[in-house]
Amino acid sequence: MDLRGNGGGSMWPMLAAVAPLLRGDGEIGAFVDRDGGRIPWTVTKGVVAGGRSPQLLGGAGRREGPVSVLTDGHTASSGEAVAVAFRGLPDVRSYGAATLGLSTGIETAQLPDGLVLSVATSRFADRTGEVYGGPLTPDVPSEDPLSMALWDL
Repeated sequence: MDLRGNGGGSMWPMLAAVAPLLRGDGEIGAFVDRDGGRIPWTVTKGVVAGGRSPQLLGGAGRREGPVSVLTDGHTASSGEAVAVAFRGLPDVRSYGAATLGLSTGIETAQLPDGLVLSVATSRFADRTGEVYGGPLTPDVPSEDPLSMALWDL
């Protein structure tokens, strides 16, 4: 899974695309607010959801085998959400450099003058409950993460 240079966008299409690699149904991550409240990200029969709100239908089924997640300093926001969704799974290792550090959920508001205000209101958590909110450090730091991942297979 090459997330290098993935600077963000909507996380839901990305999670839907990789749903079969996330090893079946269940919680794959969460938004955690400052009071510890959680809105889980889940996959159920290929449907990716945030809390109780279905977002997108992804690929159904389950794909087995090792997964390598490649990151760099330009992996941000929803790219980091995808990386977080793979954390805590067996046979998954991350390679490369630490991400940009925007592993947060944001809320936006349209201001009267037409500007948009975006505020980070939550941090990402993986399926084990570890909460982030800053850069994600890879399991294997490398300047050539693709070669390292292929070598490890």
